[in-house]
Amino acid sequence: MDSVRKRFVNAIRRLRRGFRACLLWLALIFVCLCGGAMLFLLASLALSVNGSNKDVSQCCAIGDMVSALQDWSVAKGKSSPEVLASYRVAYGIKIPADCVHRAGFCDIGSWRIAVQRFTPPQSRARVLLIHGYMDHAAVWRCVLAALLAKNCEVVLCDLPGHGFSSGERAAIDDFAEYRRVIHAMLQFCRDECEPPLPLSAVGHSTGAGVLADLLLRDSGAGSLALPELTHVVLLAPLCRSVHWQLGQSAAKLASYLVNRLPRRYVDNSSLFGYAEWVRRDPLQHDQLPLCWPLALGRWHDEMQQLATAPAALSPLIIQGDADTVVEWEYNLAFFRQKFPGLKTIIVPGAKHQLMNEEEALRAKVITSLLTALAL
Repeated sequence: MDSVRKRFVNAIRRLRRGFRACLLWLALIFVCLCGGAMLFLLASLALSVNGSNKDVSQCCAIGDMVSALQDWSVAKGKSSPEVLASYRVAYGIKIPADCVHRAGFCDIGSWRIAVQRFTPPQSRARVLLIHGYMDHAAVWRCVLAALLAKNCEVVLCDLPGHGFSSGERAAIDDFAEYRRVIHAMLQFCRDECEPPLPLSAVGHSTGAGVLADLLLRDSGAGSLALPELTHVVLLAPLCRSVHWQLGQSAAKLASYLVNRLPRRYVDNSSLFGYAEWVRRDPLQHDQLPLCWPLALGRWHDEMQQLATAPAALSPLIIQGDADTVVEWEYNLAFFRQKFPGLKTIIVPGAKHQLMNEEEALRAKVITSLLTALAL
């Protein structure tokens, strides 16, 4: 009897040791997975860049612009011509001699939004250009020149936390704030810009995704009453970013430890020298606030619930097939589902920064854009 009891006790002990060993292995695997996710996050999102190596001429022009910009309601965008000219030179913005350049701040909710307006003589149309994440108004310089050459007035704004606009740099807690600002800018183009002209909107990346969001909400219940838009063009629109599931999981995990990470600069254009130009641009932020990818995840889930737009609503998407910033194939399928009348143009070899691609690819993008705007 004693021998049976001993064998039973020994068996229980072995089971306990085996159970403890399993727990240890599971804990080790969990730690390895968490560590691997963190290492991936640090490798993919947080390769630091020296933030002090910024362009001196741009820094000077930015300081002058910040001092010169006034409330639009007071000065109607009439800032110092010398300051505006210095800004244009620093950022390679070329406009005709008879084009009027205005700039100022508009108060939208809690934000002070920087607005620029370029008016050629005898304008025949008006276009609002909306930049993407981490960018600002000057990234549109090539598109701006092409539109002005077609006697088209152009209005640009910096989204909250970008460029000259107020807000924590590159941060947002809710994409509804982007939506509010773009909605208000469309109303600005209709109500504050004289004379009345046919209005179109062009967005890139985040700006394009939020513009599509506005269109879907305007066409469904709880309409936002958007101004009438003659044409809408979406360049590389955001819905999901690349490596979506892994990126979202890593951002959530990292947010328990830190609030932000150093930005990783990616080569999102094949234009020689463009990546370095971005790194040296003082208006490009060197940190990634983790609230932004978390807000992106919530916005993505909201977008899935929006109703399908009427077939008569037919925006155009221009997308490069070498884009490594957004999950463009998924995004195209998603927007085709939401917009039955959607038109698409694929630009072979083009990366994410379509309006700043190398010359041949950029020419295809701009030609497609002007055709879509009937210019």
